[in-house]
Amino acid sequence: MKIKHWQGYGTLNAKKLSSSDDTLIVEVCGNHEWGLERNDMYDVFNWLVKKFDPNRTLNEFKTMKMKSFVLNGEDHCIYTMEFRK
Repeated sequence: MKIKHWQGYGTLNAKKLSSSDDTLIVEVCGNHEWGLERNDMYDVFNWLVKKFDPNRTLNEFKTMKMKSFVLNGEDHCIYTMEFRK
């Protein structure tokens, strides 16, 4: 799915890799001058969680990890987000 970059302009590709009761994993790929990593949980909640798991609330958001890499000249970032049960 195409999504806007967290900075508010430009588009990226994003897809849900997995989802469970307490975890959501989303991969974002593309190139943007501001990069793909955003370590602010509020921004990531509004940017990714609302799109890929809209039943979640910000109060449930517990932790977040990011893994970034480049594949075939394109930036990738995998977000692993954990939620309180």
